[in-house]
Amino acid sequence: MDGETFPIIQEKQDKINGEFCVELEKDAVERLAASLLLTSLFFSVFMLL
Repeated sequence: MDGETFPIIQEKQDKINGEFCVELEKDAVERLAASLLLTSLFFSVFMLL
C-alpha cells in the first residue's frame, strides 16, 4: 500500500517544489531588473550633476 501511494506523493511534492523554484526565479529576476534600473538611474542623475 505505502509503496503504491508514495510515488504519487513524491510526484506532487516535486511539482510543488518546481513551481516554487519558478516563483523564486521570477522574484530574483524582478529584483535584479529593479536594482539595475535603480543603478542606471542613479548614474544618469550623478552624471547630470
